[in-house]
Amino acid sequence: GPLSKQQYIDALGGKFNPADGFPDLIGRQFGFSADPIEPGRVWWVSRPVGTFSRPFFGAEPDGRRIETPPQAMGCVFDAAGKVTRINVGAVIDRTQGNTAGLGGLFGFLWFVGKAPPAPEYQPFKKSWQFELLEKLGP
Repeated sequence: GPLSKQQYIDALGGKFNPADGFPDLIGRQFGFSADPIEPGRVWWVSRPVGTFSRPFFGAEPDGRRIETPPQAMGCVFDAAGKVTRINVGAVIDRTQGNTAGLGGLFGFLWFVGKAPPAPEYQPFKKSWQFELLEKLGP
């Protein structure tokens, strides 16, 4: 089922660590690029993979291998070289991987069956309006 209230609060408080349930997790990060518009900002892509081999948020491991879709990542450094902002988990291509197109925290929680029951934590589903426009469009 979904996360308990305490598990959700723990995740928001920074206690969430995918490596707890996926100890062989590899970020597979590449494409680092300095933003030419915003000084101090760096962008890159991440495509994490790992094996669900330890308990995670109350879910028992089953040995499946997670592969998230490619995700845009970024951070901003101040003049002293300290990170002042970080962006994680913005999915670039939701058709890739095996997390139903979900990235970041959402992808890991959905993969182990602990996604909260809100639309943002669920796989993308086209609305009837979107389906209609696709059929009417070129």
